[in-house]
Amino acid sequence: MKLLMIADDFTGALDAGAQFAKKGFSTKVLVYEKEDFGKIENADVLVVDTETRHKTAQEAYRIVHQIVKVSVEYGVRYLFKKTDSALRGNIGSELTAVLDASNGSMLHFLPAFPQMKRITVNGIHYIDGLPVKESVFGADPFEPVITSDVEELIHQQCDTCVQLVHKGELPLPGKEKTIAVYDCSADEEMKSIAEHLKEKGELSLIAGCAGLAQIIPELLGWKKTSRNVPGLPEKFLVVCGSLNPITAKQLDYAEKNGFARIRLSPEQKLEPDYFQKEAGKIWLNKLWDVCSRNDRIIIDTNDFLQDNATEKYAVEKGISREKMRTQIPMALGTVVENMICRGLCSSMLMTGGDTLLGCIHRMDNARLTPVCEFAKGIVLSELVSGEGKTHVFTKSGGFGEETLLTDMAKLICCRESA
Repeated sequence: MKLLMIADDFTGALDAGAQFAKKGFSTKVLVYEKEDFGKIENADVLVVDTETRHKTAQEAYRIVHQIVKVSVEYGVRYLFKKTDSALRGNIGSELTAVLDASNGSMLHFLPAFPQMKRITVNGIHYIDGLPVKESVFGADPFEPVITSDVEELIHQQCDTCVQLVHKGELPLPGKEKTIAVYDCSADEEMKSIAEHLKEKGELSLIAGCAGLAQIIPELLGWKKTSRNVPGLPEKFLVVCGSLNPITAKQLDYAEKNGFARIRLSPEQKLEPDYFQKEAGKIWLNKLWDVCSRNDRIIIDTNDFLQDNATEKYAVEKGISREKMRTQIPMALGTVVENMICRGLCSSMLMTGGDTLLGCIHRMDNARLTPVCEFAKGIVLSELVSGEGKTHVFTKSGGFGEETLLTDMAKLICCRESA
C-alpha cells in the first residue's frame, strides 16, 4: 500500500479515491469496522470511510486515532486526511488524532478546492464567494458550519496549535505539534504549496479535499495508464437523499426538462416496514412501471414545495432527527435494491453520502470501487453485489451547477450512441 486516505463520509471517500483510480492506480474504498483494513492487499491506495461526520468529536478522535496508529504499525508511508471542502464534520478532533497517532510534528492542511469555487483567504474559507458560514452549508439541517474562520473552527474541538500560512509564506517550525492551515485561491497556488512540501519531505502527513488529492500522484512520481469511462446504459436514474439547496435546484431543473420525478412520502421514508406491507408492494410495482417507461427518472426524498411534511410527520410520531437521518437512506436503499432485483438496467447517480451508504447496506455483500472521475465532483464507481455488477455515479449534495443532471444525461446518451 502506497497511501492511506481517511474520509469521514462515503461520497467524500469515493471522490478522493477517484483522483488515484482515474490515473490507473488500484484504489479500494471500505467502511471502517466493516473490514480489517490491515489485511487489504494488492491496492496502491486504500481509502477508509470512518462515517464520523455525524459522530461526537470524542468518538471521531478515537476512530481516526486507531486507524492511523495501525497504519503506522503497518509502515504506511503517506497519510492523507480527507476533509469536507465545506468544512463539515469533526475537523479539529480528526486532524488532531492524525497528529497524535502518527507522532508527527506538523500536519499540513489545505482546505481549498479552487476548481469548485472553494477557497481560503486570510484563514477564512469561502464557497462561491461567500464565507462558508453564510453559504447553504451554514444552514445544514443536521450539522451547520457555524464559523468561516478555519483556526476558530479547529479550536472548537481541540487546543492543538494552529499556524496560518498566508500566500507566499512558509510555516515556521516550533516545539508544539502544529496544524498548518494554508491560504489557497487558485490551482496553481495549491500545486506550488504541494511542490514545496515535497521538496521539504513533508508530504507524508497532509490533509485536504479532492482538489489536493488529484495532484499527489504526479508529485510523488507515480505513473500509470489513465482509465477510460466504460460503456454505460442510456437510461439515467437519479437517487437523491440530499436536502442541500444546490441539489434541490438541480432536481427542479431536471424535472422541468423532461425527467420523471417520484417523491417518497413521509410514511415511506420513516416507517421501517412500509415496503413489506401491501401498500408498499403496490407502490414499488408502480415505480417499476415508471422506470420501465421512462429513460430519465428521479427518485427523491425532498418534500413537495418544501412543506416540511416529513419533519411534521416525525414530530407527530416521536421520531428523532438522528433516526430520520439514518432511516431515510435505508428506505431509499430498499427502493433501489428492489429495482435492481427486478432487472433495472440504468446508469445511476446517487447524491449524498448517507444516501449512498444506506443503499450499500441494503445490498448483499455490496462493494463499491472507484473507476474514474466522470466530471469534476462526479465519481463513477463499479458496484458489485449479490444482485450482480453495475456502475454508479456519486456526488456530494453541495456540488454542481443547476443544469448538472440534464448535462449528465446528454453525456451518457452521447457515449451510448458513439
